[in-house]
Amino acid sequence: MTRVDEAYCQSCQYQHIGEPPTKCPRCGGNAWALLTSVATVSVLGGDPPTIVVSQPLARDWYDDARREAGDSSIEARRREILFAVCLAECYLVDWVRDHVANADSATMQRYMGAGDMVRRRWTETPERLAAAGLIRAVPSIDAELRERWDALLTFRNALAHGRTSWPWEVGRLSTISALTLLDLERMGPGAALEVVLRLIRAFHTAGGVALPEWIRRDDCVEQPLVWPKA
Repeated sequence: MTRVDEAYCQSCQYQHIGEPPTKCPRCGGNAWALLTSVATVSVLGGDPPTIVVSQPLARDWYDDARREAGDSSIEARRREILFAVCLAECYLVDWVRDHVANADSATMQRYMGAGDMVRRRWTETPERLAAAGLIRAVPSIDAELRERWDALLTFRNALAHGRTSWPWEVGRLSTISALTLLDLERMGPGAALEVVLRLIRAFHTAGGVALPEWIRRDDCVEQPLVWPKA
């Protein structure tokens, strides 16, 4: 990871990596907005060479979800669900970028696809990688894990898209809201994160590739899922 200084021309939004020139090469403007971030910098071939900047976030989402998993409150369950799905969203992107694509956008699109549906990504991307011989096999997802994964995505969508805010009648199943406070209360701390870690472990086990060092070893032990009962 590298400290990256970026500058944006305030007139035309031209992006420059590093100390900005006196005048914007696109529009000639001299007003720059400066931003410093921590990212991965790759230098590709060409004359002049192409500089590619990317910001890995899977580890950050993992740390966020793990922190919430240590809190038994309803508020923490809500945040853990969101952070765990964000980990799932970013994990394959980060892995393919670092181990297959070498920051090349065309290669990224070949294996990740143009869409951003996380459910489809965890099905199609391993299939593409296995077909190309980049991983040993497609992960085998058992029925229980698939059910929990589908439920986790449903819960995330309910929280993120406002369906939990719709009114519902006590004692009667809502056709609108997919998640209630009772569901959150019954969900065990760490259950949402464990679903995503099981997906990641399945990917690495089937693919014959090592887990990243930042996933804690005690998080890699299979544990029973604590999940709301129907």
